[in-house]
Parts: sequence; C-alpha cells; structure tokens
Amino acid sequence: MKKMVTTLSVILMPFCLFGQLDYGQMINNFDATPADPNYWGYDASENSDSTLSFVNESYVSDPVSEGAGAMQLDYSAHNIEGWGGYAKIYHLYPNLPDDGTPALSGAWKLAPIAGALGVGPGPGDYSWWSNNEGDVTTRACLFDDEYVFNADGSFQNVLGSETWIEGWQGGDYNEDGTIDWQDEHCGSPIAPHDGTNPATWSVDETAGTITVSGLGAYLGLSKVHNSGEDGSPVDNTITYSYSLSADGNNMDVTISGFNGDAEWIFRFVKVQTSDPILSGTWKLAPIAGALGVGPGPGD
Repeated sequence: MKKMVTTLSVILMPFCLFGQLDYGQMINNFDATPADPNYWGYDASENSDSTLSFVNESYVSDPVSEGAGAMQLDYSAHNIEGWGGYAKIYHLYPNLPDDGTPALSGAWKLAPIAGALGVGPGPGDYSWWSNNEGDVTTRACLFDDEYVFNADGSFQNVLGSETWIEGWQGGDYNEDGTIDWQDEHCGSPIAPHDGTNPATWSVDETAGTITVSGLGAYLGLSKVHNSGEDGSPVDNTITYSYSLSADGNNMDVTISGFNGDAEWIFRFVKVQTSDPILSGTWKLAPIAGALGVGPGPGD
C-alpha cells in the first residue's frame, strides 16, 4: 500500500470573533502570545504516533503579507498510525466554567464585610472612606441589591423595594437645610437607577474590564462613573476594572477617572443558587389510584 503524508501549514491572521452566543459578546484575538498557556492546544490519542502526528504553534515575528501578530500552526498527520489514532487542534476561550458560560455570569452582591466598598486617593488606598461592619446592617438595603450578568449579554440591577439613597438623589431628606451624608437612607429606588431600563454587559478579559451599558445601569454605587460622581455617565456606559478569585466566587471591582487618580473599590460575592428538589414539571401518574379520597391518611 502506498504511504501518504499530509502536512498542513496554516497562517491565522489577527482577527476578532463577535458572537451572539449563549454567553453574550466574545472577543478573541491573536495580537500577541496569550498569557494563558492553554489558549491554544492539541490532543494526540493513545493510539497516535507522536513522531508522525504533531502540532507546532508559533507567532510570526517577521511578518510580510500576514500582518503583525499572525499565528502559524504546522500540523502533520499520517495514515500509517494505529487504529483510532488522531491528533486535533483546538482553541480555548479562557475562564469558562464547565457549563460553558463566562465566569462572570450570574448574580452578585456586595460582600457583607467591612471594606466592601471604599474610596481613596489612588489604587489600593481607600483611606477617604470605607464601610465598617455596622454599615452592613445600616445599609442592608444596599447589601441585598443584586447585579445580574445574564448569559445572553443582558444586565440587570435587581434592587427590590428599597436601596441606598444618597443626597444627590433624594435631596434634603432630614430637612436640616443641608444636603450631605446625613440625608443618606434606605428608600424606594429612584429612576433612572431603579433597574427598570434595559441594559447590557460585556467583558474584556485581556484588559480586565467589565462594561455595563444602559440608562441607570451600574455596579456598586449608582453615582460613580468614569468621569464623575453624579450618576450621569457619558453614553450611559461605565467601564470598570475587575479581578476574580481562583474559585470564581469573589470579585473586586475598581473604577477611576472621576477625580484625578482617586479610585473606588467594590467587593462582590457571587450569589449561590441551587435547584430545589421539587423544581420542574409534574403530572399525575397514568395509573389506577393516581388520585383518590378516603376517611383517613392512607385509606
């Protein structure tokens, strides 16, 4: 039998993939070697011959027509391997849990701890103000608010009947003639920051940012955005920096640009959900005795 050898070299141009997939917008590119070593990979089956089938990946350092950042994959496969032998190339979207949705998907709340939100003169310094343990109770209407990143790319502020109202929203609440921190209180959400308007979210994992877009959409405190603290972001869009814990259940969100180098931090915990054992659709069993009545239990 004549032996056949197939060798394939592929040049991948820098590009972006935009998808209306089950988990909102994805953007992947090949502008530089990814920090995640599992970004690209390949598998060789137990029956494959590693000396015959292989995948080599490299980045074009001296591009001509390919363009900057092009990736090259050299793939070789032979038909003389054992039964069932194969080698395959695959691309991984980083930070996806087992169910295929981005790690941010789901509902989040401010962590019920001291320092869950704070502000200071620069990154990592929140000395101007941060909440204490007592504030978790005093501001319970804030700590129970949910920030929901839906898998379809939509975003929700779920505030319930009350949230934390500040003086810039509610005016002179204590009627002392001055609008200041003493006017802050739990009260009915005030439009447009009441969660009733449609909004979206997107994430740039390379830059480590989350963007929420929509009238009144926000994370942490409604007043804070990239150019001020008045609740009126440009184009109703706010971009935050974020970092996730290794288990994906805790997230620190920071934002700056509203006052020189000053920075706000919001520490979130993921809302854990579990399906009750009775969840689902039920029908009467199609059998004799599926329903009945009698003088007592079991009769």
